Amino acid sequence: MRQDRGFAMADALIALLLTSLFLSGLLSVNATTLRTAVSGETRLTAALIARAVIEDPSMREDAGKVEVAGRTYTWQRDRQDLPPDMKDRALLTTISVAVHWQGRSGDLVYRLETARVKGRAHEG
Repeated sequence: MRQDRGFAMADALIALLLTSLFLSGLLSVNATTLRTAVSGETRLTAALIARAVIEDPSMREDAGKVEVAGRTYTWQRDRQDLPPDMKDRALLTTISVAVHWQGRSGDLVYRLETARVKGRAHEG
């Protein structure tokens, strides 16, 4: 009886099928990683824009538009002075910034809020 050495056509097809399944799974993971990285980059950019708008006291506009890396971000700032607290008589200002941009799933938004103490009122 003669023993066959080597691969039969069926063995080669099974090996090709398994290799293609492995590679397609690897490409899917790679595509997901790339989408996540791009999403993280756009959110980081929106966070940096919001922080810059909050930290710049000389900025007079309450809305604006900026383009970064080919993507357009629009921002809107809202300031509210809260009445002074009778205990400490400090004037508190809340500032919130919303940054909008277009993503794959539509309009996306990043919000950042903070509060600032303007100083103590003089006791009378």
